[in-house]
Amino acid sequence: SVTYSQVTELGTKLGVSTLYNIFMGDELMATQTSVSELDFKMNQAYQWEGKIFGEEDDVCEWATMYQQIYTFNVIINNVMDASGGTNKRKLELQAEARVNRAFRYLILAQYFGKPYNESTANSDLCVPLVVEDDMNLKNLKRNTVQEVYDFIIKELEESCPDLWNQRIIHYEFTNVQDVFFWVGLTGLKEITRMQELPWRKHLNLLK
Repeated sequence: SVTYSQVTELGTKLGVSTLYNIFMGDELMATQTSVSELDFKMNQAYQWEGKIFGEEDDVCEWATMYQQIYTFNVIINNVMDASGGTNKRKLELQAEARVNRAFRYLILAQYFGKPYNESTANSDLCVPLVVEDDMNLKNLKRNTVQEVYDFIIKELEESCPDLWNQRIIHYEFTNVQDVFFWVGLTGLKEITRMQELPWRKHLNLLK
Protein backbone atom coordinates (compact mmCIF):
# COMPACT_ATOMS: atom_id res chain seq x y z
CA SER A 1 0.00 0.00 0.00
CA VAL A 2 1.27 3.48 -0.88
CA THR A 3 0.34 6.40 1.34
CA TYR A 4 0.61 10.16 1.12
CA SER A 5 1.24 12.31 4.20
CA GLN A 6 0.10 15.91 4.58
CA VAL A 7 2.60 17.87 6.64
CA THR A 8 2.53 21.54 7.66
CA GLU A 9 5.51 23.89 7.46
CA LEU A 10 6.11 23.20 11.16
CA GLY A 11 6.28 19.47 10.54
CA THR A 12 2.87 18.64 11.99
CA LYS A 13 1.32 15.66 10.23
CA LEU A 14 -2.25 16.46 9.22
CA GLY A 15 -3.12 12.99 8.07
CA VAL A 16 -2.17 10.04 5.92
CA SER A 17 -4.15 9.01 2.84
CA THR A 18 -3.88 5.97 0.59
CA LEU A 19 -3.12 6.63 -3.08
CA TYR A 20 -5.84 4.48 -4.57
CA ASN A 21 -4.80 5.15 -8.15
CA ILE A 22 -1.78 2.91 -7.48
CA PHE A 23 -4.14 -0.07 -7.44
CA MET A 24 -5.39 0.77 -10.94
CA GLY A 25 -2.04 0.21 -12.64
CA ASP A 26 -1.50 -2.49 -15.26
CA GLU A 27 1.60 -3.73 -13.47
CA LEU A 28 -0.36 -5.08 -10.48
CA MET A 29 -1.75 -8.60 -10.26
CA ALA A 30 -3.73 -9.78 -7.25
CA THR A 31 -4.15 -13.30 -5.97
CA GLN A 32 -7.18 -14.57 -4.06
CA THR A 33 -5.22 -14.11 -0.84
CA SER A 34 -4.02 -10.58 -1.57
CA VAL A 35 -7.47 -9.44 -2.73
CA SER A 36 -8.96 -10.57 0.57
CA GLU A 37 -6.50 -8.32 2.39
CA LEU A 38 -7.52 -5.18 0.48
CA ASP A 39 -10.12 -2.87 1.94
CA PHE A 40 -13.29 -1.89 0.06
CA LYS A 41 -11.81 1.15 -1.72
CA MET A 42 -8.66 -0.70 -2.71
CA ASN A 43 -10.77 -3.48 -4.21
CA GLN A 44 -12.97 -0.98 -6.04
CA ALA A 45 -9.91 0.75 -7.50
CA TYR A 46 -8.23 -2.53 -8.47
CA GLN A 47 -11.36 -3.66 -10.31
CA TRP A 48 -11.93 -0.23 -11.91
CA GLU A 49 -15.39 0.03 -10.38
CA GLY A 50 -17.38 3.18 -11.09
CA LYS A 51 -17.65 4.29 -7.46
CA ILE A 52 -14.49 4.31 -5.34
CA PHE A 53 -14.96 7.34 -3.09
CA GLY A 54 -17.88 8.63 -1.06
CA GLU A 55 -19.01 12.26 -1.12
CA GLU A 56 -17.55 12.95 2.32
CA ASP A 57 -14.21 11.20 1.78
CA ASP A 58 -11.00 13.22 2.09
CA VAL A 59 -9.31 11.99 -1.07
CA CYS A 60 -5.67 12.93 -1.59
CA GLU A 61 -5.99 12.56 -5.39
CA TRP A 62 -8.41 15.52 -5.11
CA ALA A 63 -7.11 17.46 -2.11
CA THR A 64 -3.44 17.41 -3.08
CA MET A 65 -4.13 18.71 -6.59
CA TYR A 66 -6.25 21.60 -5.30
CA GLN A 67 -3.67 22.47 -2.65
CA GLN A 68 -1.10 22.82 -5.42
CA ILE A 69 -3.54 24.73 -7.63
CA TYR A 70 -4.05 27.21 -4.79
CA THR A 71 -0.29 27.84 -4.67
CA PHE A 72 -0.17 28.38 -8.42
CA ASN A 73 -3.17 30.73 -8.20
CA VAL A 74 -1.31 32.85 -5.63
CA ILE A 75 1.66 33.14 -7.97
CA ILE A 76 -0.41 33.80 -11.10
CA ASN A 77 -2.57 36.48 -9.47
CA ASN A 78 0.14 38.29 -7.52
CA VAL A 79 3.59 37.86 -9.06
CA MET A 80 3.23 40.89 -11.36
CA ASP A 81 2.78 43.12 -8.29
CA ALA A 82 5.81 41.70 -6.49
CA SER A 83 8.71 44.03 -5.72
CA GLY A 84 12.07 43.36 -7.35
CA GLY A 85 12.82 41.31 -10.43
CA THR A 86 12.37 42.20 -14.08
CA ASN A 87 9.01 42.23 -15.82
CA LYS A 88 10.26 39.48 -18.14
CA ARG A 89 11.12 37.24 -15.18
CA LYS A 90 7.74 37.87 -13.55
CA LEU A 91 5.94 36.95 -16.76
CA GLU A 92 8.03 33.79 -17.00
CA LEU A 93 7.16 32.77 -13.43
CA GLN A 94 3.50 33.48 -14.10
CA ALA A 95 3.61 31.38 -17.27
CA GLU A 96 5.32 28.49 -15.46
CA ALA A 97 2.61 28.57 -12.80
CA ARG A 98 -0.12 28.54 -15.46
CA VAL A 99 1.47 25.52 -17.16
CA ASN A 100 1.68 23.66 -13.86
CA ARG A 101 -1.89 24.58 -12.95
CA ALA A 102 -3.09 23.31 -16.33
CA PHE A 103 -1.25 20.03 -15.80
CA ARG A 104 -2.97 19.55 -12.41
CA TYR A 105 -6.36 20.06 -14.05
CA LEU A 106 -5.42 17.49 -16.69
CA ILE A 107 -4.70 14.97 -13.91
CA LEU A 108 -7.95 15.84 -12.11
CA ALA A 109 -9.90 15.42 -15.35
CA GLN A 110 -8.58 11.86 -15.67
CA TYR A 111 -9.57 10.99 -12.11
CA PHE A 112 -12.91 12.74 -11.73
CA GLY A 113 -14.24 13.48 -15.21
CA LYS A 114 -15.67 11.28 -17.91
CA PRO A 115 -13.48 10.40 -20.89
CA TYR A 116 -13.69 13.09 -23.57
CA ASN A 117 -16.58 12.49 -25.96
CA GLU A 118 -17.22 15.29 -28.42
CA SER A 119 -20.96 14.64 -28.48
CA THR A 120 -21.39 14.83 -24.69
CA ALA A 121 -18.41 16.92 -23.50
CA ASN A 122 -20.55 20.04 -23.12
CA SER A 123 -22.82 18.31 -20.62
CA ASP A 124 -20.56 15.74 -18.93
CA LEU A 125 -19.42 17.05 -15.55
CA CYS A 126 -15.76 17.26 -14.64
CA VAL A 127 -14.08 19.26 -11.84
CA PRO A 128 -14.47 22.86 -10.61
CA LEU A 129 -12.13 25.34 -12.28
CA VAL A 130 -10.72 27.52 -9.49
CA VAL A 131 -8.56 30.48 -10.48
CA GLU A 132 -8.95 32.60 -7.35
CA ASP A 133 -6.35 32.55 -4.56
CA ASP A 134 -9.03 32.36 -1.87
CA MET A 135 -8.99 29.42 0.54
CA ASN A 136 -12.50 30.25 1.78
CA LEU A 137 -14.37 29.67 -1.47
CA LYS A 138 -17.49 27.57 -0.98
CA ASN A 139 -20.27 26.02 -3.04
CA LEU A 140 -18.03 25.42 -6.04
CA LYS A 141 -19.79 24.02 -9.09
CA ARG A 142 -18.33 21.41 -11.40
CA ASN A 143 -17.39 22.60 -14.86
CA THR A 144 -18.05 20.43 -17.89
CA VAL A 145 -15.44 18.24 -19.53
CA GLN A 146 -15.36 20.61 -22.51
CA GLU A 147 -14.81 23.66 -20.30
CA VAL A 148 -11.95 21.99 -18.45
CA TYR A 149 -10.11 20.91 -21.59
CA ASP A 150 -10.69 24.29 -23.26
CA PHE A 151 -9.22 25.94 -20.17
CA ILE A 152 -6.17 23.65 -20.18
CA ILE A 153 -5.39 24.23 -23.86
CA LYS A 154 -5.91 27.99 -23.55
CA GLU A 155 -3.56 28.17 -20.56
CA LEU A 156 -0.83 26.28 -22.37
CA GLU A 157 -1.16 28.24 -25.59
CA GLU A 158 -1.12 31.63 -23.89
CA SER A 159 1.75 30.80 -21.56
CA CYS A 160 4.29 29.70 -24.15
CA PRO A 161 5.38 33.16 -25.44
CA ASP A 162 6.62 34.05 -21.94
CA LEU A 163 8.58 30.85 -21.41
CA TRP A 164 12.27 31.15 -22.27
CA ASN A 165 13.58 28.12 -20.42
CA GLN A 166 14.09 25.27 -22.88
CA ARG A 167 13.22 22.62 -20.29
CA ILE A 168 9.93 24.35 -19.47
CA ILE A 169 8.94 24.74 -23.12
CA HIS A 170 9.60 21.07 -23.82
CA TYR A 171 7.55 20.29 -20.70
CA GLU A 172 4.68 22.41 -21.98
CA PHE A 173 4.92 20.88 -25.44
CA THR A 174 4.58 17.42 -23.87
CA ASN A 175 1.60 18.62 -21.83
CA VAL A 176 -0.19 19.92 -24.90
CA GLN A 177 0.41 16.65 -26.70
CA ASP A 178 -1.05 14.83 -23.68
CA VAL A 179 -4.15 17.04 -23.74
CA PHE A 180 -4.76 16.42 -27.43
CA PHE A 181 -4.21 12.70 -26.86
CA TRP A 182 -6.79 12.54 -24.06
CA VAL A 183 -9.29 14.63 -25.99
CA GLY A 184 -8.82 12.32 -28.95
CA LEU A 185 -8.20 15.04 -31.51
CA THR A 186 -6.47 13.13 -34.30
CA GLY A 187 -8.04 14.56 -37.44
CA LEU A 188 -6.17 16.57 -40.07
CA LYS A 189 -7.69 19.85 -38.89
CA GLU A 190 -6.44 19.39 -35.35
CA ILE A 191 -2.96 18.21 -36.41
CA THR A 192 -2.64 21.30 -38.63
CA ARG A 193 -3.70 23.46 -35.70
CA MET A 194 -1.04 21.90 -33.48
CA GLN A 195 1.62 22.77 -36.05
CA GLU A 196 0.48 26.41 -36.00
CA LEU A 197 0.29 26.88 -32.23
CA PRO A 198 2.60 29.57 -30.79
CA TRP A 199 4.88 27.25 -28.80
CA ARG A 200 6.25 25.81 -32.09
CA LYS A 201 7.90 29.13 -32.97
CA HIS A 202 9.48 29.50 -29.56
CA LEU A 203 10.62 25.89 -29.52
CA ASN A 204 12.37 26.39 -32.88
CA LEU A 205 14.18 29.47 -31.56
CA LEU A 206 15.92 27.30 -28.99
CA LYS A 207 17.26 24.72 -31.45
